[in-house]
Amino acid sequence: MRALFLKDWYMARSYCRSYLFIVAVFAAVSFISSESLFFMAYPTIMFGILPVTLISYDERFHWPAYAGTLPLRRRDEVREKYLLSLLLIAVMGILMTALQAIAVLRSGSALAEGFVMMVVGMFVFSLIGPCVLLPLTYRFGSEKARVNFYILIVLVAVLIGTFSGMSTEAHFPFKTVYLVLLAAVIACMPLSYVISCRAYEKREW
Repeated sequence: MRALFLKDWYMARSYCRSYLFIVAVFAAVSFISSESLFFMAYPTIMFGILPVTLISYDERFHWPAYAGTLPLRRRDEVREKYLLSLLLIAVMGILMTALQAIAVLRSGSALAEGFVMMVVGMFVFSLIGPCVLLPLTYRFGSEKARVNFYILIVLVAVLIGTFSGMSTEAHFPFKTVYLVLLAAVIACMPLSYVISCRAYEKREW
């Protein structure tokens, strides 16, 4: 497992540097524009689906065929991608939460319940990415699943905008909605993992 993490680290360091630029831009905007769920969540979403990009590089360099000659189960490869995605979401989520908290406090506001719900919303939308895209990528391959990648980004952006607008309404139960969504996404993650394992084990290279 440690070797798989190292492989992905070297791959990300060589081919995914643009992610750092995207994160830096959105982090700066999030710091300036406090209480913006979209700018707070987008870097975490992008890092959460980074393993999907790494799978595409694996396929480009014929890693699955090479891995078949190693004492390595395909289930282990899938588990590593899910763990990496959760780790990236956690690290980036903590970073964006800290930046947003500093921005809110700098503006003279208090870290009220609305801020906590923004953090919950950020993790909800970040977990949707790997939960949906990883099974599709393992089932159809990175090239065929690429269109789903862009569709998901657009849908998540629309959902964030919709929930951000509705949360300003006095009677909108955004706390309940966010907590229910978080519980649903967490509950779906093991199912997503099982589907990915079965799909990847059935693929031929």
